[in-house]
Formats: sequence, C-alpha cells, structure tokens
Amino acid sequence: MILALYLIAIYQRLLELSQQMLRFAVEGEWDDLTKKEVDYVSAVQRLA
Repeated sequence: MILALYLIAIYQRLLELSQQMLRFAVEGEWDDLTKKEVDYVSAVQRLA
C-alpha cells in the first residue's frame, strides 16, 4: 500500500510538472521550461 501511495504521488507530481511545462511553452517562456524539464526528468527517474 505504501508503494502504491508513493507511485501515485510521483505521477501526480509529473502531471503538475507537465501542466507547468505546457504553460511555459504556450507563453514562450523557454528558460523556465528548460528549468522545469530538469525537475520532470528527476521525477521520472524516481519511478525507475
């Protein structure tokens, strides 16, 4: 059960990061997008 909650939390974080990255892309905020990509990759690595 704890593992499931951990995985759900990571996927929720990935959703938040994806939404932020989309907003940055739409607004043309490329520097902010690049910085957020680092956080996204870090969260994905926690799934491995």
